[in-house]
Amino acid sequence: ADLDPQKIETYTVGSYFMRQHLNRAQEAEAFLREGLRNNPDSYEILFELGRLYDENDHDTGRAREVWQLALLKWSKLDPEAAKENKLIFEAIIVHLAHLEREAGNWQQAINWFQAAQKVSPDPNALQKQIDEIKTKMAAQPSPINSQPY
Repeated sequence: ADLDPQKIETYTVGSYFMRQHLNRAQEAEAFLREGLRNNPDSYEILFELGRLYDENDHDTGRAREVWQLALLKWSKLDPEAAKENKLIFEAIIVHLAHLEREAGNWQQAINWFQAAQKVSPDPNALQKQIDEIKTKMAAQPSPINSQPY
């Protein structure tokens, strides 16, 4: 990182290794934050920071905010760069979809999965997840019908 502070992969791969293999989530977060100071528009670093908050800290609110910021940064790419970086876009929104599904925000999860389908190399796998959520939604009793009068 000292040799090339703009090399984003150094921060994302290094922090992943720290948190997954060395069990050093705090150091990984500090390393990602250093990366953000050097690369403030990096949606890749924000994505990895969101993963840390979600997977290590179990802080879904913070993960959601960071992933939404990553999407905002990604959306500012020019069309050619966005086309070349659509896999990270898919990863961000699929992680948001999973987060919303686990929180019971099923319609929002469906919306994220549908957005991911537009860029996914396997939209059918995402459709299966959408269908599973719709099945759960259909099985839920309606709040209006579940209250006796």
